[in-house]
Amino acid sequence: MGEGAMRIAETFRQYSSLAPGIVGLACARTGIVVSAAGSYLNTDEGVFTDGAMALVFVFFFAMAAVLFKTRFVFQKRLINVIAHVAVALEFAGVLIMGMLRATGNCTFPSRFTLSALVSAAGMVAIAYWLRRARGASMSTAAVLVFSAIFLSEVAVFATVFLPDGVRCLAVAPLVIAQIGCIHWARHRGNASDLPTPTRADDYFAVMTTGATNRRFLAACVVGIVAVSLVIGFLRGFPDGNPVPFCMPTRIACFLLTEAACVAFVVATLRQRTRVMTVGIWVVMQFLAAFTLVLYTAFPGHLDVGAITATLLNTLMGAFAYYIVLAFMSSGWRDPFYYAITIWGTWVFSRAIGRFVLLNVMPMGHSHFTGTVISLMLLVATQVVFIKLIEVAEFAVRYGGANSIAGGRRGSLLAGGAALAANGDAVDESAANNAGEPLNAVAVPGHDGNAAGVTWEDATRHETQWTGDMNAPKPSRLERLLGLDNDSAVADVQSAVMRHHAQRMGEQFLLSEREVEVLALYASGMTQKRVAEELHISQTTAHTHIGRIYTKTGLHSRQEILDYFKQYADA
Repeated sequence: MGEGAMRIAETFRQYSSLAPGIVGLACARTGIVVSAAGSYLNTDEGVFTDGAMALVFVFFFAMAAVLFKTRFVFQKRLINVIAHVAVALEFAGVLIMGMLRATGNCTFPSRFTLSALVSAAGMVAIAYWLRRARGASMSTAAVLVFSAIFLSEVAVFATVFLPDGVRCLAVAPLVIAQIGCIHWARHRGNASDLPTPTRADDYFAVMTTGATNRRFLAACVVGIVAVSLVIGFLRGFPDGNPVPFCMPTRIACFLLTEAACVAFVVATLRQRTRVMTVGIWVVMQFLAAFTLVLYTAFPGHLDVGAITATLLNTLMGAFAYYIVLAFMSSGWRDPFYYAITIWGTWVFSRAIGRFVLLNVMPMGHSHFTGTVISLMLLVATQVVFIKLIEVAEFAVRYGGANSIAGGRRGSLLAGGAALAANGDAVDESAANNAGEPLNAVAVPGHDGNAAGVTWEDATRHETQWTGDMNAPKPSRLERLLGLDNDSAVADVQSAVMRHHAQRMGEQFLLSEREVEVLALYASGMTQKRVAEELHISQTTAHTHIGRIYTKTGLHSRQEILDYFKQYADA
C-alpha cells in the first residue's frame, strides 16, 4: 500500500467515530430538503419552505428568549427525549406529506403546515447532532458538517428520479434511521476526544481566550445576515418565483456541490485553517457574483444561474452549522440557544430577501433587480471584510496590551508554588455541593508578598497594567449571542490551574484529557460540572478523576491543592 493510501486509511480510521453523527445529521437534513421538493427541483415548495421556516423560528425565538432570561440548560436525559420526539415528528411529517402528495390531496394549508412541522422537528434533530459534537476541533467540525452535507446531497439527488409523492415516502426510512444512529453514537467516542492536530490559528482551539474570539464570531453573524439577504434575492431571480431545473443542470448542481464538500474537507484536513475563516466568505461571495453573471448571460435559461445559486445556499447552510458548533464550543448558554440564534439569523435574512423580491421589487425588470443585487453584494462584501479586518486589528491591539503586561502576567503564571502558597483551606464537600469554583489560590501583589492577596486583587492590578483592552466588555450583540462569559478573574485563575495541572501531568505522566480534567476539578468544579465543561459523560469524568488519583497517589481535591502549593513547580 502506498504512502498516500496509508494516509487516507489512517484518516478514515481516525474520524470513524464521527460516523453516527455524520449519518444522523445527513438524515435529518435530507428530510427537510426533500419535503421542500429538493434542491434539484426548485418547485414552488421552496417559497413555502422559506415562509414555513420563518414561522417556525418565530416560535423558536420565543423559546430562545426564555432560555436567555432564565439561563436554563437542558439536562442529558431531557435532551435524549427531545431528540427522539423530534425524529418521530419529522418522520411523521415526511410520511404524511408523501401520502398526501401521492394521492393528490396535498392542499396549500396542509403543505404549509407539514413543511413547518418537518422544518421545526428537523432543525431540532440537527441541533441534537451538532450538540453531540461541541468542543470538537476546527478540522473535526468541518469533516462532520461537510461529510453530512455530502451524504445528504446523494440522498436528495436520488429522489429527483422518483414521482412527486414517492420522494417523501422514499426518504422517510432515512429520517427514522436517526433513532438507530442515536443509539449507535452512544457506543462511539465523542467528537471532542478525537486527537486531531490543532494549530495556533485554529480559532476553535482558542475559545477560552475570550475577547478576540467573541468578536470574530459576532462578525460571522453579521456576515451571515448580509450574505443571506443576497441569497434570498438570488434564489428567486428575477421576480421571486423559483427556477425549475432540467436534467443537465440538476446533474451539474449535484456534482458541483459534492466537489465543494470534498474540497472543504480536504482543505481542513491539510490544516488550511483560513479556508473556514476567510476563504469560505471569498467562495460564497464569488458564487453570488458569478450567479448574477450567469442569470444575465443566459436570460432564457435561468436554471444555469440557479446551479450556483443552489450551491451558494448549500454552502451557507453548511457554514451556519459550522458556526453553530463554534458558538456551542465558545459560549456558556445552552447549545440549543445558539442553534436557534444562528439558524434564525440565516433563515430570516434569506426569507426577507425573498419577500422583498416577491412583494417590493417591480415585476419584469430583471436589469433593475440585477443592479440591486449587485449593490447588495457589494455592501455585503464590504461588511464582511470590514468586520474581519476590525477583528484582526483588535487582536493586534489586544495582543499588544497583553505583551506590555508580559512580565506581570509571567509573574502570575510562572510563580509556581508561590502562587498557591497562601491559599485558604477549602471544604471539598461544600465545593461539591455548590459546584462553584474554589477561590483557594492567592497571587502576589506588587510588592512580591503573596500574603493576604486575593484573585480579585491580582486581577485588579493586572487590569490597571494592561488597561481596558485587557478585559474589554462584551458588546450588546455579543451579549445577545451568548458570548458574554469572559471574566478577567476567571481567566487568570483558570490559567494558573492549567499551569499547575500541566506540570503535575508531566511529573505523573497524565494524559492530555486527564490534565484538562485535573485543572477543572482542582478549581472546584464538581464531577458533573467537569463533564459538562468538557462535553463528556459524568461517568467518563469520574473515571478520569479515579485514574488521576491512582497515578498520583493522592486521595482528595484538598491533597491535590496541597500538592500544587508545595511540589507542582518544584
